[in-house]
Amino acid sequence: MTIPGFDARAMRAIFLLLAALLSAPAATAKVAAGSIKRFGVVSVVADKFTRSFIGFSAFGNKIDEIDVASWGIDAAYADQLGKVAAGLLSAEYVAAPYSPDDFSKISQTTMRGAPNWSSIEAVVKTYCGANELDALLVISKDRGLMPGSTIARVPMGIQGGGSGGYLRLSARINVYNCATGRMQETELLRFTPPGQILFWEVPQVEISHDLMTHPLSEMDDKTREDIKSKLLSLPGPDWDQTLRRMVRTP
Repeated sequence: MTIPGFDARAMRAIFLLLAALLSAPAATAKVAAGSIKRFGVVSVVADKFTRSFIGFSAFGNKIDEIDVASWGIDAAYADQLGKVAAGLLSAEYVAAPYSPDDFSKISQTTMRGAPNWSSIEAVVKTYCGANELDALLVISKDRGLMPGSTIARVPMGIQGGGSGGYLRLSARINVYNCATGRMQETELLRFTPPGQILFWEVPQVEISHDLMTHPLSEMDDKTREDIKSKLLSLPGPDWDQTLRRMVRTP
């Protein structure tokens, strides 16, 4: 039955627009670039790699994961963000060593799905004091919902269904004030696709049906190396785009 004046395509467009508006991260205050002279970067997003297979119903959903801490992705992400931030902030990037276990509690999300920012405040102050920092940038996991759905994104892994899916990185950049130890600014790592204004995506690349439908334990060495290579380049210019939304420059 056709309802006079009802345009299904227009209604779908309106629905997607509302979904994007409701799911987009809220705008926050900016960090003044001149207020930071020395900063560090810690990444605690890449210890696990997850496969999230989405079936036709909840009974068909499957999740498995493997430990990939030895891949060195966290160290690479910290270095990538540090170099980008140094240029944008006109500040010194201090690449001091850290223990991921000391900062991993930030990814133990609250009931609302937000990072547990307060859980690492004491560690942040200690680390900042030892390295004479003004700010600490912490890359943490984000388990927010995919736009227009009730399905949570995997922090780092592959996600999709029988027809294929995406290699995806869902992470947050959190700026901590070393003087207080508290989180000052946070932003989801994301980009706006070309030609779009309201819609955004987390860093992702399309993957094959074969990779999506097989358990991670069955991956061969060649596939693992290919995934590792793609993960290293996945954030690319999104570090810069995301930081520019957080930092107020002259």
